[in-house]
Amino acid sequence: LRAFGQAWLDAAGGEPLGKTAGRTVDRMLDRTKLTGELRLGDGALGTERHHLLLSGQAEGKNRLSVSAAVLGHRLVLRLPALCASGAVFELLGRRGRSGPVSATLEVHATGLSGPAGQSPAPAGVSVSVHHMTLRGLSLGGEEPTAAP
Repeated sequence: LRAFGQAWLDAAGGEPLGKTAGRTVDRMLDRTKLTGELRLGDGALGTERHHLLLSGQAEGKNRLSVSAAVLGHRLVLRLPALCASGAVFELLGRRGRSGPVSATLEVHATGLSGPAGQSPAPAGVSVSVHHMTLRGLSLGGEEPTAAP
């Protein structure tokens, strides 16, 4: 998971992370159902330049549910209680950081199998942030903001 996250964050805009695996793998993905849960531990998640400092494992935070009725068509990731003690990022060439972060989010990846243009859904990833609280935001040399 860490290697995938790093590759995703480091990829140039519009550049694919990989290539199609072939018809055998496509057929396998069209028969595969998936359900599970990943319990993310406390610590850094991301790259040196862009990362979250996950926290709250002992309180049951950062549990990622993974599901797919048909894996080749749609993969759904739900994170109902993201909890981080802080974040580090770059935005518009300026280094930023934050204090505590909490969020509820959902990720849908579609078109994971099938030749281009023949997937049941177009290939893509959508991220929905249903709720997010971010405290102590600073960008560049600015002082952190007081309001979430």
